[in-house]
Amino acid sequence: MRSFYLKYKKNQTLSGELSWSHYCELLSITDGPARNFYQNEVINSNWSVRELKGQILTSIFERLSLSNYIKS
Repeated sequence: MRSFYLKYKKNQTLSGELSWSHYCELLSITDGPARNFYQNEVINSNWSVRELKGQILTSIFERLSLSNYIKS
């Protein structure tokens, strides 16, 4: 809960599109831009928790960053 507060304290309300399980997975990501990318993709692409885990394991953020798909 402390980790959740520290990473999401700026948000007055949290997205109703994410479950607690989604947030638990997102909290495991230490890199802020990567966490934001995955959070946005969960919302925009309607990823399940299982799909989010798979995308994190395959490092899609890093692969897309290397291909200049994501502008830093």
